[in-house]
Amino acid sequence: MPRVTLYRRRTTSARAVLSVACPGPLGHRNSVCYAPSLAVLLHTLGRPRKPDRPAAVFGDPRDNLLWAVEGARAVAGSLGVSVPATGAAVTREAVLAALRDAGTVRLAGHARASIDDEAVGLVRALLHGGARTLLTSQWRVRDDSARNLLTVFHRYDTTMPRADALRQAMRTAAGEHFYHWGGFVLVGDWR
Repeated sequence: MPRVTLYRRRTTSARAVLSVACPGPLGHRNSVCYAPSLAVLLHTLGRPRKPDRPAAVFGDPRDNLLWAVEGARAVAGSLGVSVPATGAAVTREAVLAALRDAGTVRLAGHARASIDDEAVGLVRALLHGGARTLLTSQWRVRDDSARNLLTVFHRYDTTMPRADALRQAMRTAAGEHFYHWGGFVLVGDWR
């Protein structure tokens, strides 16, 4: 891979240059959405929306995430779900049925998935299984931080495109350290 120098000046630190050239985090300045490839993006954009179908909310399948149940309840309220599935009610069958039938599925937990016995990441498995858009974290985030960001995201998600909703949720959480909100990314359809 060729080595490229983007900017070099001895009297100015790299941090000073970046702060002038890029004021603030990218997610605060722009709505951002990722796709593993152009083919995946085109495939997700071609999937039909299910706005008339109810939402499904799942939280804390292993009873080991302190704020996940509270977060699931908060998000469920904004999505019109009376009671989220939590703990032992979060079964493989229930999640698969929701992925097939629901318009929006919210799952709070730590997981890995397999397709034909091949271990893959959950994002890839859900995109392969038909998801249009995923909001996921790239690293473990404290449960209360995730709850706060996702509650705000789902409030905005009803009134604007999802990429804009994530941007607004990140800006709302801007007072917190980057760790608490910076790992969340939108994958697939940004609308």
